[in-house]
Amino acid sequence: MSDADFSLSDFIFHFRLNEADVLVEEFRRTNGSPFNPRNALTTATANIISALLIGKRFHHEDAGFSFIGEKMSEALKLVNSAMLVSAFPWLRLRPHKDYRVYLGNFRDTKTFIRGLIKEHETTRVPGNPRDFVDAWLDHGESDKNTKNMFTRDRLLAVGTD
Repeated sequence: MSDADFSLSDFIFHFRLNEADVLVEEFRRTNGSPFNPRNALTTATANIISALLIGKRFHHEDAGFSFIGEKMSEALKLVNSAMLVSAFPWLRLRPHKDYRVYLGNFRDTKTFIRGLIKEHETTRVPGNPRDFVDAWLDHGESDKNTKNMFTRDRLLAVGTD
C-alpha cells in the first residue's frame, strides 16, 4: 500500500493540525495551573494513530476510547511481567496475576479493534479507501491468491500493535 491508495499525507497533515488545536485547548483550560499532561498527550497520540488506521477521531471523553486507552496504559505497565512469562512459559503454571490482566486487556483491545474492522467492512466503498483499514481490505479483495498477506487476522494484528 502507498500514499496513492488514499491521500494519506494531506489527511494526516490536516488531522495533526486539528488534534494539536484540541491539545492546546486542553492545556489552556488549566489556566496555567500545574497538571499532569499524560492523559491529554496519550489521547492525542492515540487519535493520530486512530486517524491513520480507521480515519476517525474520538472525543477525549468517549467512553469506548477511554476504556481502550486505560487498558492499553495498563498493558504497558504490565508488559515487563508479560514478557517474562513469554520468555519462560513454565511461569504460566504459577499464579501470575499481572500476566492474566495483560491477556485480558489484550483480549478487550482485540474485541474493540475487531468491531471497528466490521464497521469498516459494512460502510466502505471498494476502490475508494478512506483510511488504512479500507486500503487493506481493498488489497485483500484484489489479491485472491492463496498466499494473500492482506487477511482479516493480520489486519487485526496490525491494529492491536
